[in-house]
Amino acid sequence: MTKLYSLPAYKAARDKEGMPRDMATRFSNRVATEMAADGDLEPVPFQWNHDGADDLGDRRSRNECLELHAQANRWMADEKAREAAERVPTRPESCVMPVVRATEGYSRENPHPLVSDHGGQYGYSVGAKYEQISTKEIASRVRNEIKTGVKAKTLPKATYSVRSGHRSIRIEISELPHDFPVLNPERVRLEAAEPHVFHPDCHYPRFTPEAKALVEKVEGFASAYRYDRSDSMTDYFDTNFYLDVCIDYRDVNRSRAEILASVAESR
Repeated sequence: MTKLYSLPAYKAARDKEGMPRDMATRFSNRVATEMAADGDLEPVPFQWNHDGADDLGDRRSRNECLELHAQANRWMADEKAREAAERVPTRPESCVMPVVRATEGYSRENPHPLVSDHGGQYGYSVGAKYEQISTKEIASRVRNEIKTGVKAKTLPKATYSVRSGHRSIRIEISELPHDFPVLNPERVRLEAAEPHVFHPDCHYPRFTPEAKALVEKVEGFASAYRYDRSDSMTDYFDTNFYLDVCIDYRDVNRSRAEILASVAESR
């Protein structure tokens, strides 16, 4: 059966069928696409303007009609791309959350022999030294690794308190050397000048790169014995222990006081 086409489809859809303007435009483009696919379009009364296929009275050839519809399709694609780009908020790269990946090559393609991925429903991260041992034993091993790091001078001399609970390990770093930079001076000065304004870490980091690297290094000692299949989006938590590593508040307060004192002296 031969298809019957009406090229002023836009006008017919808009006036007779009561379609919205954007839907009528898409409908007319669909008609043109089907006509091009069938290859049997005859010259019909049609004229194109910026509002779509709306005006009648001008006879155009098959190729001219297809070219006009192709131009309209390109214009609509550019408009959609522009609107999509405007809807996406721009954020500093430091604000973007990092992608969590399995450590030491363990993944769903290469799973750990002691940790199932539960069919790929949740996250999957397994430390390189993971064993089915108690948190007390893990804490003891982490203490030994920290002592080795201090002796090798890869960690600063300080007090490292490693405490274990039933399914948790907390590491506190205190009594750092006075010349060890803890807080970011710019953040401290900004908070002192604007105490009631929220300043996100991605714009003004609270800790210095040295302090951040220290926490991450100590955290890595314990994370090597940890697996994590949690999925916070669905409130599902599955890990052998929860980990918290922090710098003691007394060192933080001391660093803040020293920075504010230097600011007062410079005035």
